[in-house]
Amino acid sequence: MTREKDKYVGLLERTAIANEAKAVLFISVHCNSSENAQANGIEIIHHPSSRTGQKLADTIMDHLLPAAGLRNRGVKSDQRGLAVLRHTTMPSVIIEVGFISNWNEEQLMQDRDWLNGVAGAVAKGIKKYIGE
Repeated sequence: MTREKDKYVGLLERTAIANEAKAVLFISVHCNSSENAQANGIEIIHHPSSRTGQKLADTIMDHLLPAAGLRNRGVKSDQRGLAVLRHTTMPSVIIEVGFISNWNEEQLMQDRDWLNGVAGAVAKGIKKYIGE
């Protein structure tokens, strides 16, 4: 973990923590946002040249979708050059678990049972990936 409290840790510092710890995987979990309040769903982003990152993303998505019950926005290759995907040395993904700017999804993100289900699904995806 790069942090256990609600304290900002810079992007390059996060990757340095993971790289120095020789982490096996780097999983970054986020809430998406959009000016369009109707935007919705889950997406997982991986580095474009990382086949292992794509496999990790696919495996997590297989578990996450049924648990979250949200629209599949897909597993996507990073086109923006996101630092945590570009600077980590291990398979890395960014998981967008829904849109905080969407009223329905914001309500879900405040539901402890839903959050626990999402966290459990991500953990199951990681376990399956590691086991393969």
